[in-house]
Amino acid sequence: MESVALHRSARALLLLLGLCTSIAFGDQPEWVRKRPISQEFYVGIGMARKDRPASEYAEGARNVALNDIASQITVSISSDVLRTVLEKNEQLEDEFQSRIRASATADLEGVQLIDTYETDGEYWVYCRLSRFDYEARRAGKLNAAAAQSLDLYTRGRQEERGGKVGLALGLYAQAFGPIEKYLAEPLVVQSEGRSVYLVNEVYTSLRALLNSIEISTTGGERDAKIGRPLTKPLELKAGLRDSVSSPAAQIPFRFTFTRGSGECVDRVQTDNQGIARCAVRKITASDRIQVIEANLDLLALAGGEHASPLVRTILGSFALPGTRFVLNVSGVDVFVDANESMFGEPLQQKRIEPVVKSELGARNFSFVDDRTKASLLVSIRADVRKGTESFGLAFAFASATVSVLDLETGKEIYKSSITDVKEGSDSFEKAASKGLNTLAQRIARDMIPQLVDKVQK
Repeated sequence: MESVALHRSARALLLLLGLCTSIAFGDQPEWVRKRPISQEFYVGIGMARKDRPASEYAEGARNVALNDIASQITVSISSDVLRTVLEKNEQLEDEFQSRIRASATADLEGVQLIDTYETDGEYWVYCRLSRFDYEARRAGKLNAAAAQSLDLYTRGRQEERGGKVGLALGLYAQAFGPIEKYLAEPLVVQSEGRSVYLVNEVYTSLRALLNSIEISTTGGERDAKIGRPLTKPLELKAGLRDSVSSPAAQIPFRFTFTRGSGECVDRVQTDNQGIARCAVRKITASDRIQVIEANLDLLALAGGEHASPLVRTILGSFALPGTRFVLNVSGVDVFVDANESMFGEPLQQKRIEPVVKSELGARNFSFVDDRTKASLLVSIRADVRKGTESFGLAFAFASATVSVLDLETGKEIYKSSITDVKEGSDSFEKAASKGLNTLAQRIARDMIPQLVDKVQK
């Protein structure tokens, strides 16, 4: 009897020691040592270090497990359209796969937490997701997205048949949005009694409609002046090719300087006659030949900056209807009124005026002798006064003020002065001459760029 009791005590002690050893070494589950493999489930294993609050490292481990599951959900690109677009941009293909994984992570539902395990420094989680349930839910979302896209596409077809080109383009462009996550897949739908690949159908319809749009302009090359608006707006007319009486109405165009620079209404929409007019408020560059291009703004029809990078790239793969306007730019007509003196006497040969004209002329400004024909009046007031004479050196001080008056508005748009530029020589006249030369150099270096900037702005 005593031996039986002793035997039972020994067994209890061994079990207790085994339990203590298990706790001390943290019996590592099989799923930590060897990743489970299942045909029925996506398996996700996540680990986070316990170097932050418990709620944070637990959430971190779970996120790792979810990303692990999402990484197993791959999409092969079977869409001809998307394959063609991605082949031209390897970086976009990587981004596309990354977005697919990110959207897969966001769409994960029904993930089960199977087990957790932790040591002093690590926290592990084991999650899984039924493949069947995931595919069923995904199929439902895909069908809903395809139905929404197909509706936009069908309405676009109807608007195109009704001659409403702008509305049709917008609906076609927007049809990519709902199926963005599924662009890589075939997406076979029924449209007008036939089975079609939705992505290809939308793409080809949009491309065909864009190719049918023809742009014409009136006025040819235009004359323009620096710092001044164009007297008449730039004008283009959009219509359907091979059709005399079918204007392309309600189409947005974007006007941009591709050579030179200026201020213009950059986004304009065609009216019911298919005409778009762009007002150019000012030319700010001095290039003699400047170019403004107008291109159909397809992105604006698809939601502008709200469109995803992938949709923007697909829309950017189309050849867009457009035209260009050439501006022959000349400088503003300037009348120069110069008053230069030395020691109170007018200079017979001016020193500042030639420098100002040379600098402005190099920047494409024009000069007139009749003030009534000028747009700007540049006034120059320069004077040299005597200083002191010491040890055989005479000193003189040169000062000048340059101002610009806009004769069309009556506003003074620029005024600046340089005072008391000191120079010395063996006579006052030579000192004055050196002072005027230095003054002219400073005007060319400091004043003229500021003056031109004020005029152009």
